[in-house]
Amino acid sequence: MLLYFFHLTAFFLCFLIAPLVAYFSFTFKKRLNKLIFSWKKSHHVLITISFFVVNFLLFIGAVFFFANYFGNIQGFNLIQFDEETDFYLAFDFTLILIANFVIYLSSINYFTQFISTEGIYFQNIEPKKFSIEEKLLKWDQIQDYYVHSDYPSTEFKFLFLENNKQYSLTLKVPFYVLPKFKQLLENKMNEVLIKKYNKKYPKQSLTSLEETTYD
Repeated sequence: MLLYFFHLTAFFLCFLIAPLVAYFSFTFKKRLNKLIFSWKKSHHVLITISFFVVNFLLFIGAVFFFANYFGNIQGFNLIQFDEETDFYLAFDFTLILIANFVIYLSSINYFTQFISTEGIYFQNIEPKKFSIEEKLLKWDQIQDYYVHSDYPSTEFKFLFLENNKQYSLTLKVPFYVLPKFKQLLENKMNEVLIKKYNKKYPKQSLTSLEETTYD
């Protein structure tokens, strides 16, 4: 019974869950328009390490049962199954390994920060809808922003109006993309000011903000 459940789980993961995750990831990325810049979020490293460890263990399991099936392991009495069970277990481990790899590749989009020509994309998890929704903070919506430098990442807190109420969104930018993001932000804010008021965003204001710490 337990082995039957394991077989069913392997098929379920490989032929239903993994394709669904890949589909949702594809549609999520497709909804994002005019992307020009992106970087991996900090917790992507932990996700990568976790998936690597799980895949490594699954690989060992698949190799072990395949080797046991072909009779290449002698004198190992801890786990003994008949040849048919060894084959099906090896096949199950392989299916789960493939499913886990597909899920990992598909999940990368959810752990990536995207910037477009229109603004900054923020992701919001909706547990009730079983989905991750994206919110586009347009450049011309930004009223002001504050910067909190804290190596290895820098926090940008953006203030904006929506339905006559002021909200804020925080974006963490890692050090290795910070110069490029700062330049992009300055250029976009200049474009907004030139379009609205025919004047440029003051560089001195940006510098003073960077030197201020906000908790």
